[in-house]
Parts: sequence; C-alpha cells; structure tokens
Amino acid sequence: MKRWAVVTMVACLLAPRTVLAATPLEPATARAPERPMVEAARLLRRDLHQFLSRRTLLILGTGGALAGIAAGREDPQAIVDGLSGSTWEGASNVGNAWGNGALVASLTGAMLVAGHISGDSTMFDTGFKMARAFVYTVVLVEGLKVVVNRTRPDGGNYSFPSGHAAFATAMVPILARGYGPRVGVPAGLLAGLTSIGRLEDRRHYLSDVLFGSAIGLSVGLAVSDREPAHEVRLAVIDHGVALTMGF
Repeated sequence: MKRWAVVTMVACLLAPRTVLAATPLEPATARAPERPMVEAARLLRRDLHQFLSRRTLLILGTGGALAGIAAGREDPQAIVDGLSGSTWEGASNVGNAWGNGALVASLTGAMLVAGHISGDSTMFDTGFKMARAFVYTVVLVEGLKVVVNRTRPDGGNYSFPSGHAAFATAMVPILARGYGPRVGVPAGLLAGLTSIGRLEDRRHYLSDVLFGSAIGLSVGLAVSDREPAHEVRLAVIDHGVALTMGF
C-alpha cells in the first residue's frame, strides 16, 4: 500500500465538508459549518454505528463461511489454467488496475477536487464517502493481513484477505448510491473482474477474494447509508445557537 495514498485519505477525513463552505447552498438545506475535527468525530461515530450492525455480521459471516469452504479445496493453478486463453484473462487486467489502492486514492481525490471546483455536491459527497471507506478498509484489511500472515500462491506474504477485492467492492454501493445503476452496475462488474484478476495473477486464493469482497461490501454499505432518522444537531452560529432535527 502506498503511504501517500493513506495520508491523502486521512487528510480528507480531517477536512470534511468544510471545503464546500465557499459554495452557496439553498436556504432550505444550508446549515452552519462545524469545526473539522468535530465533524470528523461525528462521522466516525456514525460510520461505526452503521458498520457494527446485524447486516455487517451477516455479510462477514457469509463471506467467512464461503471462504472457509473454499479454503478446504483451493487449487490456484487450476483456476489459472481455466482462465488461460479465455476472454476473462485479458479483462482481468482491467480489474487488477481498478482495485489498486493508489488508483482508488487518486480517483477519490479527483472527485473531491472536481466536485468542489464545479459545485457538484453529489460528486464531492461521493468522493468523501469513498475517502472514508478507503481508510476504514485499509485498517481492516492491513490489520488482518498482519495477523493472519498467509503466504500468497506466488510465494509472497500477506495474502488474506485481498485488498484489491475489498477496495473495488467498497466502491460499488457508494457509487450506486450517488449515481444509481448506470454507475453502480459497471462498478460491480469491475469489482468482479478485480477478484478474477487477483486469482489469474496467482496473487490470491479464492478464499482471500471472497472475504476481501465481504469486508469491502460491509464498509461500502455502512458509509453509503443515509443519515439515521431523528438526528438532533446543535450548532454554534454567529448570533447564538441553532438546534435542528432531521427526519
């Protein structure tokens, strides 16, 4: 994982939404900007609440069960032989690039900058969700890699789980939430190609990409969910204190 990519994403978390302060908002949706650290802490609590849910338990439990079944009968070379010469072999190279952490970080940064410059709040919010998902995924995936320390099919270290599969899958619900099926469906196909590419290159076992995808899906859904209902907010403004409630 490129260190600059992680630093970039952390910086995005420490400066949320305040970048949009220069962009005029409609009176019905405008709210007083909060301090960056306060907003970052609020979003962290919100994302953690969404992640620690029965849905996440179901996704990770299913992914873990499938990974366990696959681990008992994995044959990396048989998968490579099966993909050799097929359409999937060439297409998987696209997937390998799409799930690369450096590319994900670059795409995220580009969406944040372009969304701010153009005043496109959907693009900016989508980029900011991707930034949060990127950081959470790095923490979960890299932590598990160190703890498990599984040898890759090609002899390398830290095979389980697949970071590429996790990054690519995490983007799917976020992009689908922001732009609908016209972007969500292609993102899902690219996530599938990413997993195939990791298998075809002998960088991962099937169980690695299955559980990596489960992590990515859990994180992406947690970050892309709408704000919880009945949210009460207290903000300090120029001439006093404002209390708002969202439904």
